[in-house]
Formats: sequence, structure tokens, C-alpha cells
Amino acid sequence: MALRGIVFLVLLLISAASFAIPSSYATGFDLTELKAYYPFEEESGDLINEAANAGSINSLGTAADGQLESGVTQGQSGIIGNSYNFPGGSNGQIQLGTSTSQFNFMHDSTSITSSVNFWQNTISTGLSQAIIQNNVGTTSKVGIDISYRGNSVHNAGIFRGVLFTSVVGPGSSGSALPADGNWHMVTVTYDHTLPTDNLKFYHDGVFTAATTKDGAAPSTSNAGVAMELAGYGNLLTYSGNLDEMSIWSRVLSPTEITDLYNNGAGLTFIDNSQVIGGEIIPIESTSLILAGSQSFSWMIPVVLSVLGIGLFVVTRKKEC
Repeated sequence: MALRGIVFLVLLLISAASFAIPSSYATGFDLTELKAYYPFEEESGDLINEAANAGSINSLGTAADGQLESGVTQGQSGIIGNSYNFPGGSNGQIQLGTSTSQFNFMHDSTSITSSVNFWQNTISTGLSQAIIQNNVGTTSKVGIDISYRGNSVHNAGIFRGVLFTSVVGPGSSGSALPADGNWHMVTVTYDHTLPTDNLKFYHDGVFTAATTKDGAAPSTSNAGVAMELAGYGNLLTYSGNLDEMSIWSRVLSPTEITDLYNNGAGLTFIDNSQVIGGEIIPIESTSLILAGSQSFSWMIPVVLSVLGIGLFVVTRKKEC
């Protein structure tokens, strides 16, 4: 019995070590208007919109899952868990669904409020690179664009369809962010109802710049293309890594943005799951996974309360 107990404890430690537990969970956030959330944990397959799994009741759901092009590399080290690497080429984008209307809430109303938050890691100092956009390379010129420019400055626009004239202007030099190979958090909020400073930039949780709308009415047309990450074809392609992206139909407060930065460690909204092999799996449906060739025939329930993993069952079968 003593030997059996020792074997079980060793296997338990191995199994616990196989779980990639996110370092920090976001608490106290109103997730009602979280439309899309991408932790970038997948090691293969599509980019999954995890907003509903995080607790949002207004998620865009699987319609906003991302289809990867061949140049995107999954399973890279991120600010929390994994991230994706984008090569900065024509085969290095992700299309978030196929609809040109599902992200219209970001540009089509005089009551527009929205936020986009993401972590970026790059050493690229090339030309302007689109992080997320749904209007680049089209004739309709309707939608949004958040880009990273070669001089380490972000800029954003909400386009109404006239010669790329934006409702808000580009980011100022005050929003500069270094391309230093480290993780940095970028937050862009927009509130069309304000008289001034409608679009605001935050870098690493700190407000850096604001821009005032030009007074034109937003376009009610659909976006030029489906929302894409890291450019459009061979236009404005982004080179670097992205992680922990969230898209909201409300303005994140300065306090929430500071909380998301979490002193440079970041926060995840998936607080009821474990990340195993790049897949987010709810705790209540997770079995303890053991490595090795040995199989067992007895069952022992274990509550890993200290690790926050929950109740698991270990099964042993007798070898023939």
C-alpha cells in the first residue's frame, strides 16, 4: 500500500506539471459586451473565439473564429501561455469569419463605443503594419484599422467610405511603442458620443494619446472585407507575435486597462478552464492525463484544490 501511495503521488505531480495554468485571471470585469476574445492558445486548427467561454452573453460566437493562412505559426511563447507568430508576408493573415457585417458595431452608429485590447511583440521597424482591420485594400473604404507604423507609433481609423478619410485621425508621436522584442499591451478605445478625444490610445496600461473625430457621420454600410489580423494579402503585413486579444462593444475604463496590464504580466478571461496542449478545456469535463506506457486498473478521486484544478479521477488497468 505504501508503494502504491508513492507511485500515485509521483504520477499526480507529473500530471499537475502537464497543465499550463494561466498565471492570472481577470475578475470584476463586466463581460456583457465582450464580442470576441482570442487567447491564441491553439497549437493547430482555427483560432477560436472564446468570448462565450469567458462569460460573455453577447459573443459573436463561432462566426468570429479565425481561419489561418499557412504562414502563421501557432504554439509560440506568449505573455500568458501560447501566442501566434505572423511572418509579415502575403500568407500570414487570419480572417475572423467571413461576414463583412458582424463587426459593424465598431463603425456604423453615432452611438459607437468600442475597445480593442491586445499584446504585441515585434522587432519589426518596417512600413505600416495592420494589426486588425476590415477595410484595407478595398474600394468601399468602410470599417476600422489599427496599425503599427515603422516609427513605432500606432494609428487607428474608423472609415466612412470617402477616400480613406477617417472619422478619427492617426495616433500621435505620444503613442510610440518600441519594437524591442518584448511584450507590450496596446489598448484602443472609441466613443463617438464625446465632444473631443473620441479615440484614445493606451500603451502598457498607460494613456498616451487621444484624437478627436472630424465631425462626419459614421457609415452604415458593411465593412469592406471580413475582419482580418496581420494585414490584407500582401498589404500592410504585420511581422511579430500577438496574444490575448479582446474586442468589446463598450469603452474599457482606465482602471480596467490598468488591471489588464497587471504590472506587465497580463490577465486572461478564461477562469474556469485549463490549457492543455494548446486547447482550452473546461475543468468540469477534464480528465487527469498521465504520461508514460503504464496503465492502471484502480480509481482514485483527487481534489487538487491548491492548484485550482478541481476533481479528477485516475484510472489504472492491469497490464496483460
